[in-house]
Amino acid sequence: MENYSELLTKYALNNENYKNWRKQHSQIFGELFSAAFSDNAEGQIHLTAALINITQRNFRAAISKLEILDRICANEHDAAVTNYFLGICYELELSYKMSEDSHKMEEHYERLKGLNAELVFPLLFHPYYRLAKFAQRESRFDDAILYYSKALAIYDGARSMPKINASLSYILYDLATVYLNMREYDKCQSCLEESEGYDGSENQHRIYVKAVLRAVQNKREESLALLGMLNDFLRPSCEAQIKAILNGTDPYHKVIKHEKLYTEEEKNMSIFDIFKRKKQDEPHAIRNDLSGAIKALVKNEILMIPNDSASASAPSASKIGGKPYLPEDFVWPTYTSPDDGEERPLSFLCQVNMNDVKKYDKDGLLPDSGMLYVFYECESMKWGFDPEDDGAASVFWFDIFDNVNFAPIDIPSEIAEEYVIPEIPLQFKARRSYPKFEEFQIYSDIECDFEEYDEALSALGVNVDEDSEDHKLLGYADIIQDEMLTECERTSRGLYCGDPESYRNTPEDVKADISKHASDWTLLLQLSTIVRDEFEFMFGDCGMLYLYIRKEDLAKREFDKARFSVQCG
Repeated sequence: MENYSELLTKYALNNENYKNWRKQHSQIFGELFSAAFSDNAEGQIHLTAALINITQRNFRAAISKLEILDRICANEHDAAVTNYFLGICYELELSYKMSEDSHKMEEHYERLKGLNAELVFPLLFHPYYRLAKFAQRESRFDDAILYYSKALAIYDGARSMPKINASLSYILYDLATVYLNMREYDKCQSCLEESEGYDGSENQHRIYVKAVLRAVQNKREESLALLGMLNDFLRPSCEAQIKAILNGTDPYHKVIKHEKLYTEEEKNMSIFDIFKRKKQDEPHAIRNDLSGAIKALVKNEILMIPNDSASASAPSASKIGGKPYLPEDFVWPTYTSPDDGEERPLSFLCQVNMNDVKKYDKDGLLPDSGMLYVFYECESMKWGFDPEDDGAASVFWFDIFDNVNFAPIDIPSEIAEEYVIPEIPLQFKARRSYPKFEEFQIYSDIECDFEEYDEALSALGVNVDEDSEDHKLLGYADIIQDEMLTECERTSRGLYCGDPESYRNTPEDVKADISKHASDWTLLLQLSTIVRDEFEFMFGDCGMLYLYIRKEDLAKREFDKARFSVQCG
């Protein structure tokens, strides 16, 4: 192990901000975090640095630090904390990328379950649970049920542990909420009963769902009694919904004549058996439909291939880096970061001469002439999920035949040397492009998991094991974490996308409209790590910069309306 001061320097921490991070993590994760590696100051630094990496979505960097800790755990408490956060990293990768290492995540949870029950964190963050919550948030209820069922199947058999019982209770009342939204009220009732069976303590959200369900069942007195058990935060909204249901003005739920929705066979089955059967019972016809649906979505993409054999290019040639060939009166774009208030010029990333690519543009989506330019503020390295990030990336298009004088423009001296991209000439190639699993769900209602989707892609000749690191125009993004179409639509409306809370706080009608218009966006350009001789520039940790544009704006050549997102591994 490195010593204390070396580690602080290595992770760009000083004593003051290190203590602030420790304090924040203690507030979030409680005394179990604070007490981990209590006799090992260096271990505490590694753990804190790992959590910082997690907040920055640098999951691989976090895993490397946690694996160091996994080798030096002094007791079961250290092991519980380490395996908990290792599981978190792999499940976040699954949520954002459908990582091939998903088996490792379950491996860490199994190790965690094998430790002293008093040391085990609640297993609420199981990957399938997280995926279910994402789907539920986006009103993809069938997907939510599928992932909840997989989570239940994994927890089944470990119900003797109190904290796992608490987790099962949470999953089941969340599932009850899904069924309530689907108006499958008998299944909602069943899930609530199962939830109380695992954890009978008062749960405000479960009471809320039960109160609404009782109103739907026209059990007025029970509903109002449950309403009285809610805290001041939840009671007003629940009261408004209950009154609307009972007086017939709620647009979604109505008082119903209660009917049984289960089959005779299902009446004698446990909730686990029902969901296990749902998981396994997937007709062969669905797989055939899946292949057809993927084929229908094929697009053309244009690879931007670095020409390493060329030492220089003509000023107007397509290239990454170097000096851009721009109108002589061009005003270099800048971005003022809200983090420090400093205004910085954007780095020039690339220019593409439309004449170079038009023969590869098989769908005729790009202009036949002119120059496309991309700039990005590399030092601030904004992610794009915050509307305040607007301006950290810029896209321009100029028609060079528009009676404008063009010339190579010098790079502003204020840009630090490590953010000045060297010139890399480009050549191009057309290729078929299929959506990643995460994006496929935007276009299709077909129910499948990522393994089935990869099998269907493989049958179409796609190498699903290859990690693409391409620069390209058009087609579908090589997603690292999660689909970005929804993010683009949200941020275009001024909505934050950096945490689940921002999604939860979005009104349902707004979420529905966002989902409706997410497919209006399409990938314009993708840039991966830029390498030339000894120079290397990464977007985050082995990440990519993505630029999206509405199809309508692309047709109008309004490239200034493009939005960006950065993801990393």
